Amino acid sequence: MATTDKTGPFKLLNITSDGAVAIIALANPPVNALSPALVDDISRALDHVEHDAAARAVVLTGGATRFFSAGADVATFVRHTHEQNVDYIRKGSALWDRLESYPKAVVAHVNGFAFGGGAELALACDVRVFAESARFGLPEVNLGILPGWGGMQRLSNLIGRGRALEVCLTGRQLDAKEALAVGVATATAPDAEAGAKAIAIAKQLAEKPPLAVREIKRRIADGAGKPLSESQPKDIEAFFRLINSQDAKEGLAAFLEKRPAKFTGK
Repeated sequence: MATTDKTGPFKLLNITSDGAVAIIALANPPVNALSPALVDDISRALDHVEHDAAARAVVLTGGATRFFSAGADVATFVRHTHEQNVDYIRKGSALWDRLESYPKAVVAHVNGFAFGGGAELALACDVRVFAESARFGLPEVNLGILPGWGGMQRLSNLIGRGRALEVCLTGRQLDAKEALAVGVATATAPDAEAGAKAIAIAKQLAEKPPLAVREIKRRIADGAGKPLSESQPKDIEAFFRLINSQDAKEGLAAFLEKRPAKFTGK
């Protein structure tokens, strides 16, 4: 697996590439705590990748540590003022929302423990590949708080209200096997193979037409929890926007001509 370094001016993460896949690896040891500085780095990394025409999909990983991310920096809450904490939570929430509607497909390689805000980060991604040793949990209830970065609603959308309530109210951990069974994980793999599996899935997604990927992500995110009568008209509008694109013309022609399509994002 050949990668090209595209690290850039980031203090708490690294960016490399594998073909059309940008790999964002968190690097805030020992537990990849989502400090305000790391949240800012993730935001800038997404800016960087969004404007990189060669990157058609993203893998987000905790890198070489045992942690995907242990979540928000608890020390920050104790040290900061209420106003600073409000700003921190709002920034994180906006960033996770951005991931959900990001114009490129995002695959989370959950390489280890994903707790609290780290679990919420994984939930905001489109696909989640769990290493077999990974653990997932939203333990905020044990601190007298709740998941503040959209995790409760995203979890409920994935696994249903009843299961989401049980996970959030108990604060218990799910192993990779249970995460796959209930729908939190999209796939699992042995620890040594999970990263390669995440990249392989991202490469498949990178071959899809960019405009359609963007619209599908936006429409599913926007339509979550809404009645069909409200969401379907917007789906139809998106369909008509896409049908007039060059990519749609290419896709339809390639299908009829029985050849691979060459999508350009136009």
